[in-house]
Amino acid sequence: MAEGEGVTDAQGRAEFRLDRLLQDLNWEEDSYWGPQEVQQLRIEVEVTDISRRTVTGTARAWVTAGEFALFAEADRHLPAPGDTLTYRLQARDYDGRPVSATGELSLERWRWDPKSSTYQRQGTLLRQPFQIVNGEGSLTLSLPADLEPGDYRVRLTAWDPRRQSAPHRWRERVQEVDYLWVVEPGSPLQSWGSLPSLEVVADRQIYQVGEEAQILIVSPLPDVAVLVGIEGSRLHQVQVLRLQGHTATLRLPIRGDYRPNLYVTATAIGPERRLYRSEALLRVSPLDRFLQVELQTDKPNYRPGETAQIQIRTRDAQGQPVSAEVGLGIVDNALYLLRPDFTPDIRRFFYGRQYNQVTTTTSFPQQYPGGADKLAGQVREDFRDTAAWFPDLVTNADGLAQVQVRWPDNLTTWRLTARAATADTQVGSALATVSVSKDLLVRLAAPRFFRVGDQLTLAAIVQNRTGQAQAVEVRLEVPVPAGGILKLQGPERQRLTVPAQGAGRVEWPLQVLGAGDTSLRVWAEGNGLKDALQLRIPSQPFGAAHRFSQVGQLGTPSGLREGESGSLELPLDWPATWVPGSRQLHLELAASPAATLLGPLDYLVKFPYGCTEQTLSRFLPALAVAQVSEQLGLNLRCCSATPTRPQTLERLPQVLRSGCSDWRDPRTSMGAGAGGPMTGATPI
Repeated sequence: MAEGEGVTDAQGRAEFRLDRLLQDLNWEEDSYWGPQEVQQLRIEVEVTDISRRTVTGTARAWVTAGEFALFAEADRHLPAPGDTLTYRLQARDYDGRPVSATGELSLERWRWDPKSSTYQRQGTLLRQPFQIVNGEGSLTLSLPADLEPGDYRVRLTAWDPRRQSAPHRWRERVQEVDYLWVVEPGSPLQSWGSLPSLEVVADRQIYQVGEEAQILIVSPLPDVAVLVGIEGSRLHQVQVLRLQGHTATLRLPIRGDYRPNLYVTATAIGPERRLYRSEALLRVSPLDRFLQVELQTDKPNYRPGETAQIQIRTRDAQGQPVSAEVGLGIVDNALYLLRPDFTPDIRRFFYGRQYNQVTTTTSFPQQYPGGADKLAGQVREDFRDTAAWFPDLVTNADGLAQVQVRWPDNLTTWRLTARAATADTQVGSALATVSVSKDLLVRLAAPRFFRVGDQLTLAAIVQNRTGQAQAVEVRLEVPVPAGGILKLQGPERQRLTVPAQGAGRVEWPLQVLGAGDTSLRVWAEGNGLKDALQLRIPSQPFGAAHRFSQVGQLGTPSGLREGESGSLELPLDWPATWVPGSRQLHLELAASPAATLLGPLDYLVKFPYGCTEQTLSRFLPALAVAQVSEQLGLNLRCCSATPTRPQTLERLPQVLRSGCSDWRDPRTSMGAGAGGPMTGATPI
């Protein structure tokens, strides 16, 4: 974005001004998700000192929309119409100093627009001023009694009196956005996006141990049973709630073993065996588990060989002394110029966000997620170039005949061609076309094959052939047998709105892990319309192909007699670098060693071309096989295991005679030792 050069002063400092760079940064304010208050710049500096040694350093600079930040915390996030909320307000500059400011709160209603796939603001319902003095303030918000249940945004805007003369408005104001779910017992809420779903909403963003969390569960289906799990590193508890209407409220006391977070999951089964599932992350403050550690030396500077007295002091979160195990390391600080310290913060290591270790499964995992059960038997996987072929139809005396054709899964236009003839050579033909299609169809834009190690994007194209826009949910499934071949790097389900008589595209990043064949399935469903498609795509190993062979003999040289059995081990020395899933085994059994001679001979005898090299490549092996079989007394016909093998043996003498004849005949291109006038080959 910018660069420059300079020279450090006597204190080792240099300044660079990037005024234009900061003016070009984009700040989005009017957004459902809230304004972008902070942007980050990465700065890299290369310094060469007097000894011509070069050292590189990096740092990150935070660029802010204003000179202070605004914070707002509501006492709850799940009020009912007519309730009163209290907001605690704080304003701090980026050095942590308190700031006084005035501002305005606005309550906004937003709705999802399926056409633009964005949230659109419907309007501002009320405005209310507030004031922050010396960094602290409070605000009481009374909700209208006729407020419609649903999702709202509370936007707080504060102005910095020190920057009233700034030329750009974004420099003189900062914003904070808080979410608000207005609930009414039994009332449905507008769900996220364009499709109905189960919602789990917590009343606060972070909890303290000993507090009580209020969890709202909202279902698109009324009066259903919901399985609620309190999960995290283990399953803490589970219960079944019966919804009263569309909602239920769970009150959960926060325990110490919930730190640093827990998950509240909700699972319900609706009509047509559709599975609804959602979860909410609840953060539990670990601040009371953080120690205060202090290091103090008896003086700031020492000389080599001196002895330092180092004092370590540990206190708990309340500042009270506490006994603790301490590890102390003393390292040359210059080492961190060569390699930064990547040791994670011990607080984040022990109390950082933990992922949910509890998995909820069903007895029908392939059917319920995404509604796959409704498409059972409708997955399109039978694709053909020819739908049917009737070579011997005969019309009756009335000139009529009927056939039945079950169309394959191709969505295409089929061409029907009929040609007829009578015994007295009356002939005729006819052409017709018929279309096989669906109102909603999905297809995969996939390569013909994968290569191990590939990172690719797989796309699904959804076409809507109806006269109305359709809200569609698309899901990609990599079946269990292919779990070690492909890895889906992202959510398997996506949502989009496809315009009338239009098409939409969704993408999934994939990583190819192994070799073998894999079947990919994609589902699309919306407003009663559905389609499903399955493709089988090979995954090729990244490497060079190698072939290993072994031969052996079962029994005595004369073979096994009737009623005898035998076994044979044939070791194959696989290299250590073989690609898993890429090996294929081909086993041939024959009653005579002569069978190994006849396999390549089938190909050579049928080879249709006949220049000098090709004729010799066919003639010499055929001659060698004939000589070996005569010298060893082998019966080649006993090895005729394939249908074409007898034809090969019958043509073998002809191949030998024609090879000798072409070689001796000076009129051919190979005649007279390949020195004829029509050849460009080198004489042998």
